[in-house]
Amino acid sequence: MNQRYKDLDDKPAAIQCMNKTHKVVRGTSIKDFIHDIDPDGSDEVFAAVMNNRVVSLESKIVRSGSIKPVRYDSAVGARIYRRHLTIMLYEVFYARYPDAKLRVGQAISEGYYFEIENVPVDQALIDALTGDLTKLAVEKRPFE
Repeated sequence: MNQRYKDLDDKPAAIQCMNKTHKVVRGTSIKDFIHDIDPDGSDEVFAAVMNNRVVSLESKIVRSGSIKPVRYDSAVGARIYRRHLTIMLYEVFYARYPDAKLRVGQAISEGYYFEIENVPVDQALIDALTGDLTKLAVEKRPFE
């Protein structure tokens, strides 16, 4: 435990979440906390806003504050989801086409504008990238 929290080790953190105050053992992951307070809805949560900062569900609760679960259907959730899909697209694109170029342009409506160089943009490209993205998504690897 971080030295500045040493005297607080035995005291639970007071966490405001879902219109209630919860006493939580310091060091508990946000994932475990959310599962404990909402076991049926916790599968839909993929991130959290802790004290006004977007954090991973693997983050530990070390002090009192607020936590808001982030789901895909929220504005924050949609932004995170699109950014992660873009990172995944980069990974599969450059694994398949290492000499090509993929650039993310401006955000448009519900997504991004992409430019591709040195690879023909056709249905074969779309099908290949879709298949690779699907395989990557099934792995459910955490972002590091």
